[in-house]
Amino acid sequence: MSQPASGIVAVPGSKSITNRAIILAAAAEGSTRLKGILRSDDSYWCIQALRQLGVSIEEHEDVVSLTGVAAWQQPEKAVFIGSAGTTARFLTSLLAVTTTVPVEMTASAQMSGRPMKTLLDALTKLGGQFRFQGKEGYFPFTIDPATEGVSSIELSGSTSSQFLSGLLMASPRVGRPIEVTIPDHVVQADYVRITLDLMQHFGVTVESAEDMRHFVVQPAAYRAKDLTIESDASTASYFLAIAAVTGGEVTIPNLNLKSLQPDIRFVEILEQMGCTVTKNDEGVTLRGPKKLRGGFTINMRACSDVVPTLAAIAPFADGPIEITDVEHIRSHESDRLKVMATTLAELGVPVEERRDGLRITPAQPRFGVVATHDDHRIAMSFAVLGAAGSGIGLEDPGSVSKTCPGFFNQIAGMGVGVTLEP
Repeated sequence: MSQPASGIVAVPGSKSITNRAIILAAAAEGSTRLKGILRSDDSYWCIQALRQLGVSIEEHEDVVSLTGVAAWQQPEKAVFIGSAGTTARFLTSLLAVTTTVPVEMTASAQMSGRPMKTLLDALTKLGGQFRFQGKEGYFPFTIDPATEGVSSIELSGSTSSQFLSGLLMASPRVGRPIEVTIPDHVVQADYVRITLDLMQHFGVTVESAEDMRHFVVQPAAYRAKDLTIESDASTASYFLAIAAVTGGEVTIPNLNLKSLQPDIRFVEILEQMGCTVTKNDEGVTLRGPKKLRGGFTINMRACSDVVPTLAAIAPFADGPIEITDVEHIRSHESDRLKVMATTLAELGVPVEERRDGLRITPAQPRFGVVATHDDHRIAMSFAVLGAAGSGIGLEDPGSVSKTCPGFFNQIAGMGVGVTLEP
C-alpha cells in the first residue's frame, strides 16, 4: 500500500444541480443568484450557450447571477454545447417547446455520438421540430418553432434519466397539461427527484408517482429564486476513495450526507468496506482501514457514476467485488464497463466483464499508461488506482476539467505524487 493520503478537500459544486439550476434560472421570470456552482467545461458551455440565446449572465468565482428571458434570441452562429450531456438534453428540451426562432445546435464529437433519439422522438410528439444536419437522432441539428402536439407521452427510462428530466423541465412551458408515462423503469431515478426538487424551487410542482413511472405537469411559469448549490457527491467519491484505499483520512467540509444525489451512497459502500465515517461541524471525515473488505456483490444502478471509482479500489480489497445492474453506463462518455474491464486486465487485475457489470478479483496492479477515452470519470478513477498501487500514467489527463478542473492539485494536496507533463 502507498503512504496514507490525508487532507481537507473542498469539493466543487454538484454538476447535476449546477446545469439544471442554470438552465431553469435562464427560463425563469426575474433574476437569480446561484452560489457554489461547479466551474467546469460543462458549466462553461452551458453558460456560453445561454448567452448566445440572449440570457444576461454575470460570473464571479463560484457565483453566477442571471436574468431569465421571455423569448430566446436567435443566435448569430450555431450553439455549441461541448460534451455536456445535461445541457444537451435539458436545453434542447426547453428550446424544442419554447423557441420562436430557428436554433442550430452542435456538440463535441463525443457528445455527437451519444444517444438522443429517444428524447428527440418524444419532443417531436409534443410538437418539437428538428432538422438534422447528419444522422437522424444525433447532433448536429436545428430546432425550429414548435407546432401543436400531443398531451400524453410514453418515454423509456432505461437508457438515461436525463431524457425524462429534460422532458419534465420542458413540459410546464408547452401551454397545456402534459402526462408522461414510463413503460419500463428509470435508471438513476434519484436524478429525476433532483430535477423535480429544482423545478419546485423555481416555482413549478409536478404530480409524480412514487415509482417515478407516471407524471402530470400543468402549464406554469418558472420564477427566479436564489440557490446555494451543494458539493458534488460523484466528485467527492475520488477523494474519499484515495483516503480509503491508502488507509488515510480526508475531511470534506461541504459534503451533505442527506443529499438527494444518489452517489452519496458511495460513503455507505466505503463503510461496508471497513472505513470509519464521522460527521461534525467541519463536514464529513473518512478514515481508511488497514485493508479494505471485499467479498460482496452490489447493485449499483442507482449510483452508477461511481462504478469506476469502486472498480479502481476493488483490486486492493481482501476479496472479490461484483458490481451488477449498470448496463446503461456503456452509453455514457465511454463504454465504462468495457473500458474499466479492459484497462484493469491490462494492468494485471483479474476481471470479468459481464453484460451489466464487473467481477473484480484482488491483485496488485502494475504500472501502465492508460487511455482515458475523453472520460473524466475514467481519468479520475485510474488516478485513484495509481495512488494506491504502483502508479499510473494517464493519456489526456485534461479530461478531468469536465467536472473537477483542480483534481490533480487537490490530490497532490493529500500527499499523492503528481507530475503533469506539458
